[in-house]
Amino acid sequence: MHACTDLMFCLVCGPRPLYTVPLQLKSNTELKAMFDQHYPNLVLLTSPLGSLKASLPKMTLLDTPAEEASESERWQQLLEEVDKMTQQRQVLVARFRQQMNSDDITKNLVGHLGNDHEVFLEDHLRQFKEVAAIIRQNLTAQENILTALTEANANKASTRQTVQEIAQQQQAMFASLVKSGGFLKLLQTKIQEGIVFYQKLQASVSRLRKRSAEVCEARRRERQNMERYSMSVLY
Repeated sequence: MHACTDLMFCLVCGPRPLYTVPLQLKSNTELKAMFDQHYPNLVLLTSPLGSLKASLPKMTLLDTPAEEASESERWQQLLEEVDKMTQQRQVLVARFRQQMNSDDITKNLVGHLGNDHEVFLEDHLRQFKEVAAIIRQNLTAQENILTALTEANANKASTRQTVQEIAQQQQAMFASLVKSGGFLKLLQTKIQEGIVFYQKLQASVSRLRKRSAEVCEARRRERQNMERYSMSVLY
């Protein structure tokens, strides 16, 4: 009986439209789940720039401003000492090299008349001891400053670790915002597709309603005709 009724409906109203509403509802459910997932980021992306900046992980330092100022001053002093030693060493090495190149020890040794050559050499080389001693002091100071730099660098290890972690958090948030921005474009496309779909669905429903009304009207007239015929037969 149902098959016969369905056949009559198709003959009168035409073929039934494809029943795609459940698929569309499933797509809408998935889209809503994605929207709920990206909603916090979408709120941030549509908020003022100041609010967006305020939501980013902050590069907060572990030290107080006073400690930071003292530490920066200490680093500045160490770097100035390094520059000072570098310049001083360059001058001393150049001076020492010039003295060595201008000294003709062979000529002086040949011209020396005595037999105490070792004493002569020791006296002659004494002129270089002052510069050599200053260079040694410079090298010793370099080791001390290197130790101070190593200690200062170790003291900032925790701060560097914190800064690195915050930078990673910022990068992760940037990537998440970019992904949500891409989803926003997808959402706009899906919304437009949904509008087109439901417009077509509304048109199909309107046509179906019109056809149903026509069928009902035809059945009503058919019943009226049958009733008139029955009455005419009885009387």
